[in-house]
Amino acid sequence: MLRFMKKVLGISRDTGSSEGDQRLSGNLDRDVKTLRGLLENCADVVFRPLVLGPGREFRAMVITAEGLVDKDLIDDHVIRPLVIELAKDDVWRRVKGAAPRELITMAIPFVDVNTEAVLSRVVAQLFRGNGVLLVDGVDCAFVVGTPALKLRSIDEPKVETAIRGPHDGFIENLRQNVSMVRRRIRHQSLKVELISVGVRSQQDVAVLYVDGVVDPKLVDEVRSRLKSINVDVILDAGYIEQLIEDDWLSPFPQLQMTERPDKVTSAVLEGRVAVLVDHSPGALIIPGTLDSFFHAPEDHYSRWFASSIIRTVRFIGTFLALVTPGLYVAITSFHPDLVSASLILGIAATRERVPFPAVVEAFFMLATLELLREAGVRLPAPIGQTIGIVGALVIGQAAVAAGIVSSIMVVIIAFTAISSFTMPSYEMGLAFRFFAPLVLVSAGILGLYGLIMAMLFILTHLSSLKSFGVSYLAPWAPRRTGALLRDTLIRSPLVYQQSRPGFLSPQDRRRLVDERRDSQE
Repeated sequence: MLRFMKKVLGISRDTGSSEGDQRLSGNLDRDVKTLRGLLENCADVVFRPLVLGPGREFRAMVITAEGLVDKDLIDDHVIRPLVIELAKDDVWRRVKGAAPRELITMAIPFVDVNTEAVLSRVVAQLFRGNGVLLVDGVDCAFVVGTPALKLRSIDEPKVETAIRGPHDGFIENLRQNVSMVRRRIRHQSLKVELISVGVRSQQDVAVLYVDGVVDPKLVDEVRSRLKSINVDVILDAGYIEQLIEDDWLSPFPQLQMTERPDKVTSAVLEGRVAVLVDHSPGALIIPGTLDSFFHAPEDHYSRWFASSIIRTVRFIGTFLALVTPGLYVAITSFHPDLVSASLILGIAATRERVPFPAVVEAFFMLATLELLREAGVRLPAPIGQTIGIVGALVIGQAAVAAGIVSSIMVVIIAFTAISSFTMPSYEMGLAFRFFAPLVLVSAGILGLYGLIMAMLFILTHLSSLKSFGVSYLAPWAPRRTGALLRDTLIRSPLVYQQSRPGFLSPQDRRRLVDERRDSQE
């Protein structure tokens, strides 16, 4: 079974050829020949030979990848200083006594210059957009940081709309994304670790945490799971999410995905770990709990009572989106005595021409709603909005006129759709949308008993989930003695949120000291 799942996921024990362990020899001709063999049929790789010194004492080779490297930086800060400056007699007299390694280091006026001796790492640096310089007699390559930085401008996140607070969002550049978090935490305790993931993609992944706050065991577990990933390519943070989560069969996300730097900043200061992936605008927050998916960054930017009301609306709206169709079917089909006779007679009058049972009618409308949602997402934005609104009105009215569904069912499904939009997390909203038809079918078979059984099944599944060792229902369950629920359903005033969440096991529990409040108490 394990072999089969590895085949499905594309996981293999083979991490590369034996050539990846070779080291540079220091012989320029031999090293260039080896690299040409590794980069065979790579037409975008350019080899440019150089002869250095007034007496042509040293031979060198500059290797770049077209489209990934900034040619102006290579010409101005690598080739020009080496060829022109070292050809001057006065400059050569100052540096000619130095060893080749020190000579090149002194001759290149560039900050980001490193050395690399392993061939596989040299190739990886080349395809990261860096220039590679080989010098005859030197058994390592000089890696010059010259990637072509053509970035998308920092804009407001498309998925997580900011109502109040910062409106900047992550882009597809890892360094820029890390810098947006660094600007908010200007302290040396913010640590950034780089890990290369992907056998062939060699994607840079950054692990962010606050030293002295986060639980070291959590950092070690995140680091271990990232290093254990053995796939060909990582195209987005969603790949990382699926490969390191605890229960990949569950429809509920166990890691938070966000495009907002302020949300990542708040999370790492609580004692969580953030994972950023190069070429992906999404960041992962570890661990993820059910309660955290209902929170939005602007909850802490507004007054506590307004934020508490909005959070309560989110919880109620998500619950109604899950149970409303099933509750309607259970009452109308099995328990009509639970509502007034006038209401039941009104519902029966609207369903007089409908030939299908209520459960079939509700299932048909839920399927139509999902089709309209998917059509609105895939079409261009102006057309998608028109399809979503006009399509729902036209189809709903036509279905009622044709006697396929009742008018009350259209109202129920519309209310369900509006309630589902209160969930801030798109991934969590998908999970509840997955369970809504199951609750509906269960209620259509056993009535309220089936609805309650379906809800108990969902609750049991949620209680069994863990995210990196943390209970998915934390801090609600398991309930710790003395645990505070001051930032869950109700967001208490900031002066009362003096401690970090205990279920994260932070090293420093204290995050706020209000001397004025302490003196009053």
